[in-house]
Amino acid sequence: MNVFIDAKLNTIPGIIDEKVMLELKKFMGEEGDELEQELIGMYLSKTPTLLSAITADLNNGDLTALKVHVHTLKGSSAQLGIIGVSNLCKHIEELISGGAFTEIPDQIKQLETLFRQVKKYYSK
Repeated sequence: MNVFIDAKLNTIPGIIDEKVMLELKKFMGEEGDELEQELIGMYLSKTPTLLSAITADLNNGDLTALKVHVHTLKGSSAQLGIIGVSNLCKHIEELISGGAFTEIPDQIKQLETLFRQVKKYYSK
């Protein structure tokens, strides 16, 4: 995937949509900037554990846990405007529901790659 950062929009097209976070910051008023830092910090610190759980679920063939962990990551990503991760999680959910298990390992690798891009973006 060829990703570029659009400085004008302060986003990574197709992966991060900061308009979502801007709306939340507006809603929170004076505390918005602090809340943004907290939420992004929690996301960046907790997602690696969730990704490890997703990989373990796949390796153990635990589809129930895999669905739960992928769904959790989808929701937390969507709430912060990390749409690339959220959309990929939705796709993985669809693969699980459709029984397309052979495609899931590659999608999880892509999920890990997307998260590294997100982490790099927020570490600047």
